[in-house]
Amino acid sequence: ALSGDVSGAMTYGLESARILAELRYSRQDEEEADGEGHRLLVAAGVDPAGMMGFFETFKEEPGTAPTLPPYLSTHPTTKGRIERLRSLEPFPRSINNRLLPGLDWHAVRGICGGTGPLHP
Repeated sequence: ALSGDVSGAMTYGLESARILAELRYSRQDEEEADGEGHRLLVAAGVDPAGMMGFFETFKEEPGTAPTLPPYLSTHPTTKGRIERLRSLEPFPRSINNRLLPGLDWHAVRGICGGTGPLHP
């Protein structure tokens, strides 16, 4: 019976190690995607500040964040993502292309907010 307990514990331990390794890769993938998104925006002449603003909307109030240890998380912390984006190459202020030039942003906001020409 003791050998069954040991092999079960060993199997559980190995499976746990595999899961933790996958979570680490998920966080790395997210960090790489954030960096690549930033790079693509800068290459297109679009200020990536909106990317940081997007993540700011997800920041938790102090004391309300989940208490999971970082190694159990599938994503980097929101705070960490913002800090990393801020550490990347600054955007040259001499260039500032609009992401969608000519678009009526007032109409877009209305559509998203349930008001405007498509919402009576």
